[in-house]
Amino acid sequence: MKKLTSSLLLSGLLALSISAPAAQVAKVKGKSILIDTEGEDLREGDVLFVIDISGQKKAIVKITKVRGTKAIARVGKGAPQVGMSLERRGQNPSPAPQQQAAAPAPRQQRSSLFTPTGPMERRWGGLLGIGFDTLNADEKDANGVKTGTTVSTTGMSFSLLGLYDHKLFNNIWFRGLFGAEQFKTSGSASSGSRSVDITYLSAGAIGRYVFANSQFQPWVGGGFVLLFPLSKSSNLLDSASITNTYSMLFTGGMDWKISERMYVPLSLEYGLLPKSDSVEANWIQVRGGLAIPF
Repeated sequence: MKKLTSSLLLSGLLALSISAPAAQVAKVKGKSILIDTEGEDLREGDVLFVIDISGQKKAIVKITKVRGTKAIARVGKGAPQVGMSLERRGQNPSPAPQQQAAAPAPRQQRSSLFTPTGPMERRWGGLLGIGFDTLNADEKDANGVKTGTTVSTTGMSFSLLGLYDHKLFNNIWFRGLFGAEQFKTSGSASSGSRSVDITYLSAGAIGRYVFANSQFQPWVGGGFVLLFPLSKSSNLLDSASITNTYSMLFTGGMDWKISERMYVPLSLEYGLLPKSDSVEANWIQVRGGLAIPF
């Protein structure tokens, strides 16, 4: 009687274990398998062993998508077959060789701005600028003799420039600028109002260090610009003294990438013109525009 009871109990336990839900391989296609979850709570990222009927582990898979009672998994290694069951693994397996080989591709894509053959290696576009100009000069009388008074003048000006960006090294970029720039100030002196109004043809070069490859790409740089007067008018400076000159540039900004084929260059620039015995001048320019790679 005891033997009969034990046999019935053992048979019942076996029946329960056989009838317990277990996920099974429903379809195999290359390195992907379709799984019938059979009620098991499977989630994306779960790592499972594929077990044959004898209990031997035949493959390792990782769940990539779950929808209802079906799941899709990527085969890490091994050869699963339809009908095999699945068992959870305590830790994630090493990535499959195919995954390891493919990993560098997205890194290359993310850093394409700073690679020699990247699609953003060269760019061209245009910039509009608003300048805040300052000029201090010694006042002179009608005979050109200094009166001992310094006249301070300030004003606002505008610029229109074309730009050319070219990558030289990993994060180092060259920016060329060419166009028209105003320098315009006014102020009061003991003998009346004084003003300076000059329009220059300008050609400049800036070296830039770009910090990051992202949608917003901050940078700092420095350079110079050559200035050739196209028109000039002043009752503060001698007209003959307004000749070709240059300005040192200290600048920073950000390139705002609004699409794969277009970006907005923004910059804040401080320009320092050569100082003479009687005149010193500088400007602050805020520039913005539009550019595309080519």
